[in-house]
Amino acid sequence: MHIAKTKTILLLLINNSRIGHRTHHQNHGHADKDEAWVPLPENIYKNLDSSTKFLRFTIPFPLLAHPLYLLYRSPGKDGSHFNPNTELFLPSERSNVFFSTVCWSLMFVLLLVLSVVIGPVQMIKLYWIPYWL
Repeated sequence: MHIAKTKTILLLLINNSRIGHRTHHQNHGHADKDEAWVPLPENIYKNLDSSTKFLRFTIPFPLLAHPLYLLYRSPGKDGSHFNPNTELFLPSERSNVFFSTVCWSLMFVLLLVLSVVIGPVQMIKLYWIPYWL
């Protein structure tokens, strides 16, 4: 639990990412089951709209892709890392995923409230710059 709290301060979904990472390693290199580092099949690539292709494959957009991946997963995969009922998680893992999602959401709301109270520039200086470093 302590690790989950610490990671939440950094806006990391600890249980959700841990389980997704485990799934990735169990299926590493499998073209259909792997969660990451698999080239898009040609038929999926051809069916992507032009804005998705541009945002997915043009620098600097791929560097910003991780939050979108957490929300929507990869093309051709359903679900979200925030939803404990998605196929990514086993029924026995759903309570941990739910807990992580609630903690992450509370931290996100806290950061928004602090941005209003002390101002967005101060939040960038005090939280986001150290976060990126």
